[in-house]
Formats: sequence, structure tokens, C-alpha cells
Amino acid sequence: MNLAKAKDYFSAYYEGSLDRGLQQSFEARLKEDAQLQAEYRAFERTMQDLGAMGKIEIEPPEDLHDKIAARLDYALWEQKRQKAPLMGLSWWKGLVMGLAVAAGIVTAFIGVHSYRADTAGTGIPFMNVPVEGFEVVMQNPTSVVVSHPRVAHMQVLIRDEATGELKDSEVLTNQPIQSKPLENVADTPQLLSIEVVAPNRSVTYIALPGKVQDRRNGGQGTMKDLALAIAGHYGKPVKMQPKEDADRTVAWDFTSADPVEATNNAVKLLGMAVQQNASGVISIQKD
Repeated sequence: MNLAKAKDYFSAYYEGSLDRGLQQSFEARLKEDAQLQAEYRAFERTMQDLGAMGKIEIEPPEDLHDKIAARLDYALWEQKRQKAPLMGLSWWKGLVMGLAVAAGIVTAFIGVHSYRADTAGTGIPFMNVPVEGFEVVMQNPTSVVVSHPRVAHMQVLIRDEATGELKDSEVLTNQPIQSKPLENVADTPQLLSIEVVAPNRSVTYIALPGKVQDRRNGGQGTMKDLALAIAGHYGKPVKMQPKEDADRTVAWDFTSADPVEATNNAVKLLGMAVQQNASGVISIQKD
């Protein structure tokens, strides 16, 4: 069983519906493949978090009633302006508003509970949060705050990537959010993941410097290892959105005193763009 085929069985294996032969084959591949183990653990966490989301009460926006009323009032005005009677508007205006509110609640409910259908490539599309919209601001070299200006209703989880420990959890509405300060108190760098609870598991990584500088000038590893190496050597937090390239192998050379230049040299062959924001956070993402 190859890696791609094994991923197709995540849902069935999690639910215990694989037949015995496929289950044994899947477990054998899972046992020997570290990448598959990591991806299945992430899948399990997502399923567990989605189960918890079922307890979240979903309410329509506070101004939904006003917006519907305004549209209906405009339709009435437009009809009068054209001198063509709009029959029965006063009777069905309230009915339309009630149905619209109900439809909004049902749509939100379906969006939250349609995970399994979407993982099979069918069903109603799940709402996605644009992870590129997350801002990371450095408070000090080992501490950052994550924020997003305005997003749809969704849940975001911030974890220690190494241990899976939950550092923060935000239920996103149509209002701005801001995490509590995320600080690394260890001597070595720490990698955090910002996970949007959705079928495609959109993830942004944040590498926080440790208290002790890593003086090594070169190395090789995955993109996650690179983020940790940059944070450890240059003492700058790193925000990374590598998408499917998180586990790609890269080599780096830190002989340059400029962290942006050194980072760009390491990732340019992968089509990544490197920037540094005003607070000092280095950003790596798909160009």
C-alpha cells in the first residue's frame, strides 16, 4: 500500500469500517512510515476537534434581520418608483425574513456537520478561513500575538507541533480575533501550528526563538526544521505557510548576517517568498 492510497483510508480506519485485509495492510504501512503516522495523528486531532464543534451554538448575525428588511424596503420603493404594484408585500415581508433567518441557521449547521461528505469529495463545501490573513506580531524575541481582522465562523487551534499541547483555541465569528501572548520559555526554539478546523486542514506554522542562540551556520532538514533553525540562530520569530511543502527537504547556510537573505537563499528553489514585517517576524509562504 503506497502513501497516497493509505491516506484514502484515513476516514474508514478512524470509523472502524475497513475490512480486515485492508486494515492489516494500512496498519503495517502506518507502523513503518513516520510521515503517514504524523498525518494520521493530525487527522485524528481534526476529527476530535470537529466533534467538539458540534457543541458550539451557531447564531445568525445580529444585523441579518435589518439587512433583509432593508432589501425588501428597497424592492418596495423600486416597485413604486416604476409604478407597478407589488402585491401582498406587507403580508409576506415578515415571512421572507423568518425563512431567511432559518435558512441561515440551517446552512451554518450543515457547514459544521458536513466534514465526512467533504472528505469523500462530495457534499456542501466547508467554509474556509483564509490562513494568509493571520498576522503574527512580535512582542519580544520569544513571544508573539496572532490576530485576524475579520473571518467567517470557524474554529482555530494553536498547538505545540512537537507535543500536540493546545496553547490557544479561538472560535471565529465575523469579528476580529487576537490570541493570548504565545511565549517560548525554553532554551531551544519551539514550533507552533495554527490549524483551521476544516477538511483541508489549513495550517500556518510559527517558530519561536529559545533563550539560547543556536550558533550553527548550516544544516539540512524539512521546512519545519528550517523555521526552527532560523528562529534559533537569528533570534527572530518565523511565520511559515508552506502548504504541501512542509515536509520538503531543504539545506540552509547562515553565514549571512541578514536573516531574510539567508532564508531566501534556502527556499527560493521551492518557489517560496520571504518577507519581514515591521515587528521583526520573518514570513515564508508560497510565492
